[in-house]
Amino acid sequence: WFGAGGDTLIFTLKPAATVAALLVWPGLLILARRFSRPVVLAAAATAFGAIAFSGSDAAVLGLAFGAPAFLLALGRPRLAGPVLGAALAGLILAAPWIPSLFPDPRVSMAGIEYLPNSGVHRIAIWQTTAARIHERPWLGHGFDTARSLYPQSTTVDVRFAKPTMGRSEGFSSEPIPLHPHNMILQIWLELGAAGAGAALAALLSIFVGLERMPLEKTEKAAGYGFFVTALAIAAVAYGAWQAWWLSALGLSAAFLVATFSRPAKGSS
Repeated sequence: WFGAGGDTLIFTLKPAATVAALLVWPGLLILARRFSRPVVLAAAATAFGAIAFSGSDAAVLGLAFGAPAFLLALGRPRLAGPVLGAALAGLILAAPWIPSLFPDPRVSMAGIEYLPNSGVHRIAIWQTTAARIHERPWLGHGFDTARSLYPQSTTVDVRFAKPTMGRSEGFSSEPIPLHPHNMILQIWLELGAAGAGAALAALLSIFVGLERMPLEKTEKAAGYGFFVTALAIAAVAYGAWQAWWLSALGLSAAFLVATFSRPAKGSS
């Protein structure tokens, strides 16, 4: 719009879109208190459409998982905590073995041909990360060592065919470029099973906190929607210790908590 190329503009908007996906939840809570349901639904559809237009697959994925979590907590509030908690535990504990469920894009594209180039690249990164996790499964390779495991001199060119689509694509990067683009795998890689267990305990404590807070049903559902949106984004983008991303998570969570209603004094 201001002389920048289209690709440059989209690339710039992607991080902003992931933050916008987090802010959808406090934003919709505010609207829900002031406007009717049709207005809120229209605002949600507009927000989702704008975020999808930004070109950020991570933001879209976050909302695609966050919305069902919100609906589950809204419709079955007693089930939300146990179901999502069990899913979270299973995801974290099984993380080092999940990448092997995908085909190696350097060998076969069966079942992943229609993924975007960035998605195929991530599968290759995750498979490399999983292999390195199994080298030191208990304590990992050390905090923040993901960026130093593969220096720039290890850059490789990978090409893969998409025969049904009639084209080939590829990427050129280190086997793990700076970080695994998956928070859970990075914790496993750097801190091992001990770190993964600590992370699981910390994340589950958020669920416990949500359940104990005296919240309205919609507020609690928004809390679960926010949590799952954040986790889904962190599972495909950004480093686990990336400062701006951690700050965005903290600020967005603070905005969400600030929108929660407060019980009257003297009430339980």
